[in-house]
Amino acid sequence: MIGFNVSLLFDEGQPNNVTVTDGNAVAVNVNAPINAPITARSVNEDLYIKSLLAEKDKMLAEKEKMIREKERTIQILLKSQVKQ
Repeated sequence: MIGFNVSLLFDEGQPNNVTVTDGNAVAVNVNAPINAPITARSVNEDLYIKSLLAEKDKMLAEKEKMIREKERTIQILLKSQVKQ
């Protein structure tokens, strides 16, 4: 026998937990509906994440530039040692 919460069939709000029973009890935590609308908060979170990614990309570009400069300096030093 499979049991479920009958209140799911009625518009009584979103349940916090759904319990399905077929000899074993299973609880599923429901935090948001599957078809949750895009909210201002999610849009703000997207913008925040995009700004963090842009900042990360900028930092990586700066680090790559520093590495190229260090490599160039090393090559100059190595060439100067060969001449001596």
